[in-house]
Amino acid sequence: MDIAKTNSEPLADLAQCMDCDWKGLVTETSIGEDGDWESGYYLVHLCPRCGGGVEYDMSTERLTEWSEWDNRNSDVVER
Repeated sequence: MDIAKTNSEPLADLAQCMDCDWKGLVTETSIGEDGDWESGYYLVHLCPRCGGGVEYDMSTERLTEWSEWDNRNSDVVER
């Protein structure tokens, strides 16, 4: 992926289950729905082992991509 040709912020590529401590790629997780009728429903990633919720992290490579994206867009993104 040529990071210089995209304006999309690179997202986390690693996941870890909050319940069973499974660790893997976000692409290995399943998709579920969370929320309620009042606030609305949204899609979430779920652990492929136990179905629990996951937390996200970035690999070294993805963090490098994100840093390059951030440097290119630092004058555009309001902090």
